[in-house]
Amino acid sequence: MLYGLTPLHAMLGLANQIAKYAKDNAFDLILTGRESIDYNGAQVGAIVGELLHIPSVSIAKKVDIAGDAVTVEREIEGGKEVLTAKLPIVIGTAEGVAEPKIPNMRGIMSARTKPLDVLEPSAIDVLEHIVSYETPAPRGTVKLVDAAEVEKLVSLLHDEAKVI
Repeated sequence: MLYGLTPLHAMLGLANQIAKYAKDNAFDLILTGRESIDYNGAQVGAIVGELLHIPSVSIAKKVDIAGDAVTVEREIEGGKEVLTAKLPIVIGTAEGVAEPKIPNMRGIMSARTKPLDVLEPSAIDVLEHIVSYETPAPRGTVKLVDAAEVEKLVSLLHDEAKVI
């Protein structure tokens, strides 16, 4: 759990933080990943899009931007799906969208002098809280009945299990 929050609360809190920052800074394109606090459900990007009232697409494998038009390619069962939309948009990406690059030594050394903006979290309403945790009741013993003893099986189902 993130900071002692339940996963749902953490996911909504993260989406609210991203949406607030994006709204205050007028972004046209927001890229999110798939591996996230929502158990890799790719839900944070969709929630951000909903909070900002802009379209969102999840698990994109390829993204092309030309002017204010965005073309997104996704893998679906049995093939590929190609979508087009206008900016602003939230796109949840998957592997293959960006090629990782190893920075050179000059870039590494100059990164130490760059300012790092740390944002204060905005307050969010608590939507849920955990009342208690319990382990399930232990399973009972199993009674095996021979297939030829149908009357015994019916008797056990009626008298002990009380299901018929």
